[in-house]
Amino acid sequence: MKGMVAVELKVWDPAPDFNALDEAGRPFSLRTSTRKGPAVVLFFPSVWGMMCNVELETFRDMTSDFERSEGQLEALCTNGVMSISHYKKNSSGYLSS
Repeated sequence: MKGMVAVELKVWDPAPDFNALDEAGRPFSLRTSTRKGPAVVLFFPSVWGMMCNVELETFRDMTSDFERSEGQLEALCTNGVMSISHYKKNSSGYLSS
């Protein structure tokens, strides 16, 4: 894909900064996000996939664990902004909380 760079990471390596759009279409930067504290970056292929929803619900149920450790979860997927917005309005998964 144009503009993408492959980076090999080991466990506990800091993630490289990246820019994307959030679910509202606003700019998002990992570097800016981690100023609030450490982040766990969760990638899932689609908000509509059954297994992706199971994974999102598992992380939703761990929200208090992230908050206690002053961490945060940043969930990334390949769906567009409109698809994610629709999912959030019509789902009980992590993104709707």
